[in-house]
Parts: sequence; structure tokens; C-alpha cells
Amino acid sequence: MKKPDRDNVLGEDHEIGEVSNIRLLWRACVAQALRDLVCANVDDALDAAQWVGTDDYKEVCDNASIEASWLEQRIRAAMAMNDPYRRYHIIKLSQQINIGLTSGDSREA
Repeated sequence: MKKPDRDNVLGEDHEIGEVSNIRLLWRACVAQALRDLVCANVDDALDAAQWVGTDDYKEVCDNASIEASWLEQRIRAAMAMNDPYRRYHIIKLSQQINIGLTSGDSREA
């Protein structure tokens, strides 16, 4: 029997299971923010960094079934690193939340 979608929350107690299509759409929003954090466009990176921790960010995380504080803590730790470590940890984080961010994104140059 499949677990209900509401029980598939990503955070300290990583649960892996079926995620509804709507959750995948919200996770795509998080994926875009992560891509923006490591992109070459300074304005996009700054906007993404300022978005993390806001009420809007928390709502998106909630809709994506991701614990906002768990993700924010990891984003902040990664952003404190120098490149290429920052980029590596952001990509690794995106893989942890299963949103498929890859290093091949053209905006990461």
C-alpha cells in the first residue's frame, strides 16, 4: 500500500515515497530557486538568496512537502562555501530533495 502524499515530508526524517504531481510542481519552484542561487546572473542569485526564509518561501516548502527550516539551514551552509564547493553542495542538496537539478544547467556558467 502506498503512503498518502501528506506523509511524504522531506526533512530530518527523510521519508521516500510517492509524491503527487502538485508536490512535484512545487518542488520545481524550489529547484528553480536552487538553480538561481548558483547561476551566473547576480540579480537572480541575490533574489533567490533573499527569498529563502520569507513567508513565501515557507509556503512553497510546505506545498512541496519540504521542511522549510531543514532546507534553509542547508542552503545557508552551502552558500557560505566558496565555489566550486557551493555549487556542488547546492546540486547535492537538490538531489536529496529529489528534484533532479543537474550540473548541466546552462544558467550555471
